[in-house]
Amino acid sequence: MPRKKGQPANSKKHSDLYTDENPKGTIHGLGFKDVATAKASVSKIRNSSRSHAHKIQAAVAMEQRAREMGKTSEAA
Repeated sequence: MPRKKGQPANSKKHSDLYTDENPKGTIHGLGFKDVATAKASVSKIRNSSRSHAHKIQAAVAMEQRAREMGKTSEAA
């Protein structure tokens, strides 16, 4: 797994916004390129069988990635 330089293996700290440290738990197909994609992603998160905490984590990661890409407005 990719880690930041100097970060020990299996560290509890998140290493990177775009690193998938646990592929088995990933909700696939999320995106934010346009309003329709963002709404579909929110629907996928809501309808997933993951725990509430996992759903929140996926939504927050999506929001942080969008901000990093310079998308500042909310999807309508």
